[in-house]
Amino acid sequence: RRAEAAALRVPLSALAENGARPFLWRMAGGRVEAAPVRLLGLAGEDALIAAELPPGTPVVAFGVHRLTAGQAVRVLR
Repeated sequence: RRAEAAALRVPLSALAENGARPFLWRMAGGRVEAAPVRLLGLAGEDALIAAELPPGTPVVAFGVHRLTAGQAVRVLR
């Protein structure tokens, strides 16, 4: 389970796809930008991914199919 230990865990609902490559929307400066990911596996309702994301990077978990690059978003807490 070495890959799982190095993997990032995100909700399955955070993953989007643009043809052949999965990605997620990360938030930067109140807007979203696509961040490519590599799907390593599934764990219940979560996806294990490899991605170049700094720890604590906020990502969109719901409604990803409605977003476009550069769209303004806000964090709901």
